Amino acid sequence: MKKSHATIAETHPDISYDDWCREEVKYKIYARKSTEDEGRQVRSIGDQITDCQALAKRLGLTVVGEPIRETKSAMEADNRPLFSELLKEIKTGKISGIIAWHPDRLARNSVESGKIIDMLDKHEIKDLRFHSHTFSNDPNGKMLLGMLFVFAKHYSDDLGLKVRSAVGKRFKEGLSGGTPKHGYIQHNGRYEPDHHGNDNFKLIRTAWEMRMAGQEYPAISEYLRANDYEKHYHPEDKATGGRVDEWRKMKMDDSTLSRMFNDPFYYGILNQAEQTVDLTDPALGLDFRPVVTKDEFMQVKDLVPESKRGKDKRKDIFLPCRNRVFCDLCHDTRPMSVYKTGKKKSGGSQYLYFRCRNPKCPRKKREIRGHIIFDNITEILPEVFSRLSKDAYATYLEETKELSKTAKKALRSEITVDKTRIEQLRKRNDDLAEQITKLDDPRMIDERNEKISINLDAIDEISKRIAKNEKKLAERSDVGKRYTPEEFEEKIKNVPKQFEKASIVRKDLILREIFSNFYFDQEKIVAFSVKEPFATLLNVKTDDVVSLGGGWEIRTPAPGFPRLTI
Repeated sequence: MKKSHATIAETHPDISYDDWCREEVKYKIYARKSTEDEGRQVRSIGDQITDCQALAKRLGLTVVGEPIRETKSAMEADNRPLFSELLKEIKTGKISGIIAWHPDRLARNSVESGKIIDMLDKHEIKDLRFHSHTFSNDPNGKMLLGMLFVFAKHYSDDLGLKVRSAVGKRFKEGLSGGTPKHGYIQHNGRYEPDHHGNDNFKLIRTAWEMRMAGQEYPAISEYLRANDYEKHYHPEDKATGGRVDEWRKMKMDDSTLSRMFNDPFYYGILNQAEQTVDLTDPALGLDFRPVVTKDEFMQVKDLVPESKRGKDKRKDIFLPCRNRVFCDLCHDTRPMSVYKTGKKKSGGSQYLYFRCRNPKCPRKKREIRGHIIFDNITEILPEVFSRLSKDAYATYLEETKELSKTAKKALRSEITVDKTRIEQLRKRNDDLAEQITKLDDPRMIDERNEKISINLDAIDEISKRIAKNEKKLAERSDVGKRYTPEEFEEKIKNVPKQFEKASIVRKDLILREIFSNFYFDQEKIVAFSVKEPFATLLNVKTDDVVSLGGGWEIRTPAPGFPRLTI
């Protein structure tokens, strides 16, 4: 009866081991990349396969299928899909042997090392061949193979420990690797402001200022695009084997901006691999220049929509007067949160609430019902419009002219920016065309031709936008649409009545056209601020806070209290 661990010499005494392998065993070549030595490769996958093919040819072994080119790490079990597929082919009998450059290509962890030894014991794997190691399928050969697997695991574990230790030490010193943050470059692990192009650091600072002023993500993204914002990378140059400095244009979409505005790095706190370091600590001597202060960071963080903070992301709920109602009791710098509660059933409705965010606010009730907010505003509207100056119509005409001039100025500015952009794209195409004349590599020539094609498409799109804006500029009159004195008086007179009868959505639109902020005490509006042209018509400024009561007074807000929400 055949033993379960019998060797080939015991089961086939009349034939040599190599002859038996040539006749009985079908092999597959397995190659796996490694990035452990200074050259970033122990042996390239191509070199491994060449050596293994030469070994199979010299020994006359039967190789089936294409060589396996594994790119995943062997340090953890079940991390290599191609290796797992290889073992499945062995279990189903499609192949029965493996050719690899070295045993450490097959395993660097205890689980898969043991699996290979077990499959050898069960004769599922009938033979293993290595370019840099001679294996014999007997107890001594398997013992030596197991020792090599142990050495490979020890090498990986020791290397990982040394790397983590070195990285941890560098991190404590405020030094970091990886992709630099927006607006920064890295020099020897130090973060420094990136002044490349249109001064990327300054552009990111302006993006934060826009967000602090209440600007939404699309407007910030468009500003960065119009000013050619570029992100710094230092990818590996395969030709030289080193790192290169590279700037790439990128679209700052909502998710990218959201991550940036929630990253404490921008006021000096770097979080990485569950570790934290204060880059502004003088003891580190980094001379780190943050984009914002901690207070500015917290101000921006408080602007994150509540629907994105919790698990219940109710994107479709309309919440009127969001970011426009403030608590006048505690002078919290954040607008009161707005939410609806109650389940809307047949015949039922949801209730709107405004709630102070400050847990230490002295108000008796943290919430104000939505209808109380709107009832208060309805009451003050007649008083607000009765205060229009006598020469309001003349002021209105002047403001209309100024607004028309401002609109024209904005169009001209956009046209100028676009024309400058076209000049830059054309210059880049000229540079790329000159590079092509000096290149011999077809791949590099194709890459530059593709960039030229992309730039030409961009030039076409920008040219269309310029033509469209120039047409608007030519068609726009000096004063634009304006009301007659009668129309103006009728419109102003009817605003309070229109507001009282309007739907909640229409009320929100009316308020957004006229007012900036409202300030409430317990349940009563005590002050407000207005936008243009109404600020001029009411003889106040846009950043004035107008107190209600025994006469209008312009007051100074508490420190940090918002004057104007954009």
